[in-house]
Amino acid sequence: MDALLRDEVDDAVLGRVAALGWSATTSLMVVAGSAPLGDPENSLDVLRRTAEHHGLALLSGVHGSTLLAVVAAGADPLRAARLMTPHFGPGPVVMSSPAEGLAHVPGAARSALR
Repeated sequence: MDALLRDEVDDAVLGRVAALGWSATTSLMVVAGSAPLGDPENSLDVLRRTAEHHGLALLSGVHGSTLLAVVAAGADPLRAARLMTPHFGPGPVVMSSPAEGLAHVPGAARSALR
């Protein structure tokens, strides 16, 4: 997640993402908001299970006090965002405009974080 935020998407990052089983080639979006209170690892597990249950490819992580989720939104990005939102902490949850591929995720992440 740090490499995506720093706009360091190179072959090494793409290789690590592929090793995680990421195969999304559709439109991506970034969903950002406060990290949930309590155990962040447990919250990330619940978020991942939700995405898997609904057939969404997901990369997620906590960066400081912010939870970031990169979601392969497919045809309905609003549905994907609605499914992810309950797993964030208190406060607003923002989704980026669509990003076409991982190389464009850093810009989408910066946009969502603003």
